[in-house]
Amino acid sequence: MDEGYPVISKENAAKIRKLRHGNLSERYRNYLLNGDERGKFGMLPKKWQRYIDAPFEISERCCDIMKKKPFRQYVKEKGRVPFIGITQDESFHRAHQYEKTGCNVYTGSMVKSQPLGPWTKQDIFRFVYEHLGKQIPVKGGTSYPFEICSVYKEVKRNLQGYYQLMGEQRTGCMYCCFGVNQEEEPNRFQRMMLTHPKCYAFCMKAVEKGGLGLKDVLRYMEIPYETWESVGQMCLNFDEDRIA
Repeated sequence: MDEGYPVISKENAAKIRKLRHGNLSERYRNYLLNGDERGKFGMLPKKWQRYIDAPFEISERCCDIMKKKPFRQYVKEKGRVPFIGITQDESFHRAHQYEKTGCNVYTGSMVKSQPLGPWTKQDIFRFVYEHLGKQIPVKGGTSYPFEICSVYKEVKRNLQGYYQLMGEQRTGCMYCCFGVNQEEEPNRFQRMMLTHPKCYAFCMKAVEKGGLGLKDVLRYMEIPYETWESVGQMCLNFDEDRIA
């Protein structure tokens, strides 16, 4: 929270942080706010520009501080080469980066392997669908049962041939607000309220009381963070066969 809350997306949070605190030239500031003669590809969308004056700090740096920095330190101390399970279709940036490096990266500050780089999310879901519960043979004549984290539940194939997770779609930091503005209800925080009430209470509690203060952030974003049941609203279950 010293750096700021991760809201909207990494790209837009970075632009908001720069516009708030960066020592920007007038040309670059105008580019972030309005685009330039090349178009509006790199600008902060107008609908997010009110966040420049939000009553809380905003930043994309949480991933660098909590994940990338400790990761680099571990690699440096242990001398090990990392295998990273990212796919190129996760973002435009990763697709562009993978196009330049391929699976195994030997340049830059870190040697690393990205064996899932050629795969798409649908490739992974299909593999899970076809192998879940089966024994996977490994070197030495042994095998292990193929499983996935229980919060994902299972993978099903719809009528259009697409594979879908029936539970949580991602298992990153559960307190992250990136992308929550695109979720339908019940969103990640409404689900957390039911499945992990202690974690929910911690992230909603005010900062001065030892929490993360996300309640005020979500209110500003106009994101619902409670369920109908929790605020005493009636929940009706209709029998579709009896509806005329």
